[in-house]
Amino acid sequence: MKFVKNAVAFFVKQRILFCGIFLLSAFLTFFAMSHANFSENVYDILPVSDDTVHAHLKATKFFGQSKTLYFNISGENASAVSDILSEKLSAMPEIKEVSGTMATQDFRKVVQALLKFTPELFTNEDEILLREKIKKDVLEKRLNDFKKKLSGVGGFGVSDVLIADPVGVLDIFYQKLKKSSDLDVASFSDGKIISKDGKNFLILAEGNFDSSDSQKSAELISKIEKILKKLKNDFPSEKIAYAGGYRIATDNAKIASRDCSMCFVLTIILMSAICFFAFRSRIFMLFAVAPSLLGSAIAFAFMSIFYGRVASISVAFASIAVGVSIDYAIHILYKLDSLGKLDLSKVADVASTLARPIAMTAGTTAMAFVIIFFCGSEGFSQLGIFGVVGVITSALLSVFVMPAYAVGLGKISSKRRFFDLLAKGIFPLFKNYKLSIVVIVILSLSTLPFLFNLKINGDFSSLSALTTNARADDVLIRNVWRDAVSKTYILIDTKNAELTKKESKKIEKWLAENGVKYFPISNLVVDSNTKNENIKRWHDFWNDSTLAELKKNFLLASKSVGMSAKAFEKSISKYPTLADEKFDVLADGNLSKIFKGKLSADGVIALSVVLPASFDKVEFSKKLKEFSPCSDYIESSFLGEHIAKITFDWLIKFAMLAFVFAFGYIYFISHKIKFVFAVLLPVVFGLAWCFGILGMLGIQINIVSAIFVIFAVCVAQDYSVFLLHSSTSDENKISTLASVLLSAITTIFAFGTLAIAKHPMLNSLGISAGISIFSILCACILFSSISSKWLGKKQDER
Repeated sequence: MKFVKNAVAFFVKQRILFCGIFLLSAFLTFFAMSHANFSENVYDILPVSDDTVHAHLKATKFFGQSKTLYFNISGENASAVSDILSEKLSAMPEIKEVSGTMATQDFRKVVQALLKFTPELFTNEDEILLREKIKKDVLEKRLNDFKKKLSGVGGFGVSDVLIADPVGVLDIFYQKLKKSSDLDVASFSDGKIISKDGKNFLILAEGNFDSSDSQKSAELISKIEKILKKLKNDFPSEKIAYAGGYRIATDNAKIASRDCSMCFVLTIILMSAICFFAFRSRIFMLFAVAPSLLGSAIAFAFMSIFYGRVASISVAFASIAVGVSIDYAIHILYKLDSLGKLDLSKVADVASTLARPIAMTAGTTAMAFVIIFFCGSEGFSQLGIFGVVGVITSALLSVFVMPAYAVGLGKISSKRRFFDLLAKGIFPLFKNYKLSIVVIVILSLSTLPFLFNLKINGDFSSLSALTTNARADDVLIRNVWRDAVSKTYILIDTKNAELTKKESKKIEKWLAENGVKYFPISNLVVDSNTKNENIKRWHDFWNDSTLAELKKNFLLASKSVGMSAKAFEKSISKYPTLADEKFDVLADGNLSKIFKGKLSADGVIALSVVLPASFDKVEFSKKLKEFSPCSDYIESSFLGEHIAKITFDWLIKFAMLAFVFAFGYIYFISHKIKFVFAVLLPVVFGLAWCFGILGMLGIQINIVSAIFVIFAVCVAQDYSVFLLHSSTSDENKISTLASVLLSAITTIFAFGTLAIAKHPMLNSLGISAGISIFSILCACILFSSISSKWLGKKQDER
């Protein structure tokens, strides 16, 4: 191509200028990285989204589970420590709300709010219960119990409860709360959440920012660690464990950053070492890495400038991008390295000759990223931009700019290069089509039966990386408070609080008819008609006769236990008038801690359920939606199974799109339909072998690794393009095979280094993608002789 030759000649004259551009790009990238706002949002890795995913996102928004930290306190002074910790957490500006224990003043307000609220819930059964409570012997027992608590260590707020509610009216509410709670707790009544064995106290702290902000999460966790360190020093016998979104985000970012940095450096070292021993001219080692490094740097700078936040998935691709885009420079440099002393004519000829296959390979790789860009999630759209910019930039630099710096270099040597010797050993497979067919059949029969063992894991928790201490805390809290951390419920949202309350009652009836265990919420959030009926019942109960009976019995009971009845006269007199005050449970902030995780300020309800083991969750979710269109089944394992399914569906679509686009693009460049089939056939077989190997090894692939395995289709078909380009031209076949092996090994190392990462997402990506690249490379080599025969070309070493 004359244009390529002219361009190389131009850049030979501008070499100093482009050195300056390289240094400037490096500086801009460093500046962008140091000022970038990174995001650790797990939903960024979703290729597609649907109603089920949106429902879980909505649940997260309303009930802030991803923004909640869970603290478990155990030990002799656990009650006191929980009070201190609650106070410290409440004072932090990053914390929106603390539940599980309250300051005395807050608890007093909660008691007063609950007393106003209880008449709304006053059913016929509650009337019978309250009738028992005003009897002398029952009152006497209650006062005696409180007297013991007041004289002992007891929980704070005991006197407040007794003075505000001497009869125990609030027991009506607490009984309903316990029935609606999926927590296996002993008590709510003193403002604390305590396990049934009385040994564990639970505190929930909800933050006021998204846990996907890893920088803010790290700052919050650092402050909390300082508080916990002091508490452990003051109370050495107490044990405090904590888990939740902010800690996961902090550990995830820390481990991912460390792994990415380590793998990136290791990738550069390994590729530099490989290139150092691969070329006769050692300086070509720098030339090989430079275009891909500069391409990745420009792509990252582009991301940082045009996006408010940078998704971690796009950053994690940095080391892989270097291994992918280095191929273009390697193919050119390997040819130049065999030509001795290089002048402009030699350099321009090689760049011109390889411009077409590089255009094919870079184009198909860029197309894969274009498809990823249109996937829907922000993380993948960023990854698409990163890949397109990085790959295209690297390819252009490799063809037009990098060769210009090779002019005047190179040396004459008859010594065989390592990859020439390796290619010489493999060449029998490269030219003997009968032997290739036998090997292909053996590999296919060995791996294809294991295709059915391949599984996709859609569980987000499996993609999170935790430190040893954090993982131990997470396990402890899930064991003690399993339902608090991982809830299973029906989200009811009619966009109208009144209708939502009615809908909850309707759904509870439907669940009972279908044999599903549920924790009733309709007895806590009643609709207007029920509320008015209950309030009327409350007024009818507190007639003059009942009030006189209570005062008489209370006076006798208080004298019997040695207490003064006078301190309680005001509270007793207020019982009949509690329902007269206007009260809205949604508007009263004092009750938000009591209703946390059950009722949002927008009137959205979470109805906890437990499905029988025999139930099909997908079918149940479908039937629920048919019965109540405003309701959604929410469960992390159900979401994981659903994501696995939509990932598999998307995987098939992406593979088909990749093949269709690659087919069209290669045909557009080559104008030969046979050549296109010859390029893509080994990719199909290699991908099938890859999935068979993964199934054989029992390696599950997740959302990210699944996509990158298919993405390998657009990367590894490069090998087929160069091998076939060699077979249909006068190029040296051994030299071409050697350059293909060199480029493949650098790419496999770029992916493979991730296999040593501790971060599950990076680790699985490295293993899966490394195997896929290797499988497709083998297929390309084996099919080369078959394709050459089909295309009418005879293979030799020339």
